Parts: sequence; C-alpha cells; structure tokens
Amino acid sequence: MRKLLVASAFALVGALSLTTAASAQWVDGKGSCQATCAAQGTSAVSSGKFTNGKPFNICAANAKNEGFRAGYNLEPNWVDGCVVGWGGKEEKIAAFKCLCQIGAAGK
Repeated sequence: MRKLLVASAFALVGALSLTTAASAQWVDGKGSCQATCAAQGTSAVSSGKFTNGKPFNICAANAKNEGFRAGYNLEPNWVDGCVVGWGGKEEKIAAFKCLCQIGAAGK
C-alpha cells in the first residue's frame, strides 16, 4: 500500500507539472480545498471522486517536518486537514496547501 501511495503521488505530481503547471498554484488551506480555492477565484484540482461522490481535492502537507508531500482533502469529514502518507499509514495534517487552478476544474 505504501509503495502504491508513493508511486501514485509521483505520477500525480508529474502529470500536474505537464498539464496544469502554468495555471495551477498552491494556496494555504483554510477548511475545504473547494472553499479555499473558490475564495481565490479559482477551482480546486481533484484526482477523482470518493464513493460519496465528493472529489479527492489535491493538497500537500509537511508531515513530521520531513517535507511537503501530495495528499487529499475530502468533504465532508476531512476538510480540516490534508491526508498524506507518512510512516506506512495515512496522517491528517492540519497545516496544508490546496492545489488551485484557474478555470472550471472538475466541471
């Protein structure tokens, strides 16, 4: 599971650098990434949908001060943090950044 999470994060970062680098920006997260990005006049970037139909919004957090890594912010239960892989498990980190882009992401 850990290798899959790490591989997925690298693939995601690589794909984003090719497709949305010019229009994407990291914004300090304050609640859900959807609301954070909307407050900036942008849209949250997502990597798919959870079984509840809500998007996995892309975020990044510095788990245990070991460097920022990609994760997800998911409504309604996990809007107050970014869930990232650390130490072989998932950790919800309260201080995080949301990936926002100009335009209608996910629409």
